[in-house]
Amino acid sequence: MYRYIIYILLVLALLVILTETAISDEKTVQIVPQIATTSPTMPQVKTFDSEVHRLALKYKVNETLARKIISCEGKLYEKLGNNKNYNKQGVHWSTDWAWWQINDYYHLKPAKKMGLDIKDKWQNLEYGFWLLKTQGSSPWVASKFCWSK
Repeated sequence: MYRYIIYILLVLALLVILTETAISDEKTVQIVPQIATTSPTMPQVKTFDSEVHRLALKYKVNETLARKIISCEGKLYEKLGNNKNYNKQGVHWSTDWAWWQINDYYHLKPAKKMGLDIKDKWQNLEYGFWLLKTQGSSPWVASKFCWSK
């Protein structure tokens, strides 16, 4: 008789253990996908490629054309930094900034009105996409020989 009671208690204990394991496994299955899909809470790493893609979609411009212009304009920026412009008398009168080589003489104030700083490479990237959207490729006509191929 005692054996029978001990047997029942062991079976019940085993059932409790299995039930707790199943519940904890079920919780794990529910938690893991939530962690994997909660990328908005994870810090996003901003890369040149991800920003170009995002901004091309945002401003509805041709991403391939934008990349070509940036490639031609940005070659000097990547090697030498910002490009200083001098007049015939040798006086520095403007600087072209970052990947798009946005000229501060013409664009510093309009960009500031938009809340953008063309001297910051990421904000310069956004302003360049805005320019491409609103003015087409004309701001980069000087490098057309390079990007129109």
